[in-house]
Amino acid sequence: MFHKTKGKGHPGLVVLAIILIWIIASYSVRQPSLVLPTPSETVLALAQLLSIGTILLDLGATLYRVIVAFGLALLSGVVAGILIGINQSLSKSLELVFDFFRTLPAVVLLPLFLLIFGINDVARIGLATFVGFWIVGLTVIYGMMHRSDHRIKLARVMKAKDLDIFRDVVVYESLPSIFAGAKLAFPVILIIIITAEMLASPNYGIGVRLIDLQSRYKTPEVYGVTILISILGYLASRLLTGLENNFVHWKTS
Repeated sequence: MFHKTKGKGHPGLVVLAIILIWIIASYSVRQPSLVLPTPSETVLALAQLLSIGTILLDLGATLYRVIVAFGLALLSGVVAGILIGINQSLSKSLELVFDFFRTLPAVVLLPLFLLIFGINDVARIGLATFVGFWIVGLTVIYGMMHRSDHRIKLARVMKAKDLDIFRDVVVYESLPSIFAGAKLAFPVILIIIITAEMLASPNYGIGVRLIDLQSRYKTPEVYGVTILISILGYLASRLLTGLENNFVHWKTS
């Protein structure tokens, strides 16, 4: 039986332990530069890529696609989630549809989007937006279905107008689920965009660069770009958490 105890974490020690295991493992395999380069080789390779500048163009192209897809998915998912979630019968009717499309593997839809829109950013961004929409929408619907009606009833007692109730009560009630959906959708959208770049290569993109480096057996560079993507995802998660703490300050942890 586990009991909740107060204590301070030590993420720095965990990172050091991971690096130490990495170093030991890299010296334990044959041809470490080809299979598992050391942390120093990886950092040096990443620094060289950044100094050349091409990787920055790839990073910018990927970020553009991710931000556009994330923004469209968030906007459409929130609007649909709130409008559906405020109606209990409609929510129950569409719950299966949202859950079905949310669990549908995104990669199998890529050929269909490429067939409809062609090999371009419309297909890549459209696929990521499509998948993100169902994640955000379903999360908001669940949040609205389990919302508390006490504030709405209180607003009606105070004779507030429906528009004011929607704007000042319903929207604020949905904020926790909106941020939950956003944090769930962002890494999925990032993965989809990079995968789409790998399978349907544009001129620039992190996915394109990874495939190019892997085909030329530039293993330290592959590890470096992978770490760069991980840092990007981590920073985005921290940003969303910070925004959540600022806008949903009343939520208890």
